[in-house]
Amino acid sequence: EKYGDCVVLHSHSPALAKWVSEQREAEKKKLLSDEHVQQLEMLGFEWDHDEYLTMAWDDAYCALVRFKDRYESLPSSGSLYEWMEQQRKAVEDFTITLEHARKLLKLGME
Repeated sequence: EKYGDCVVLHSHSPALAKWVSEQREAEKKKLLSDEHVQQLEMLGFEWDHDEYLTMAWDDAYCALVRFKDRYESLPSSGSLYEWMEQQRKAVEDFTITLEHARKLLKLGME
């Protein structure tokens, strides 16, 4: 609830991030019970920890728009925030398209 998603970054909580990583590995190896998997999924557990960081730009941007519509602000932490930080860096480095930069500015990113 604190970060708006179930993506746990090492910088947020090293111990929890380790536990989450262990759950992902156990699920890949089919070591978790169906009940355990279902409980985690009901909480919004992210099996693919790089989801927002690796998705297509437009998909990530749409997720950001949905977040802002829902919470009336941009994220201040979490995986979507990490994606925003990557975009800020791309703007600074001039490695983002003008169209993408304009969309981000229009949304309120500085």
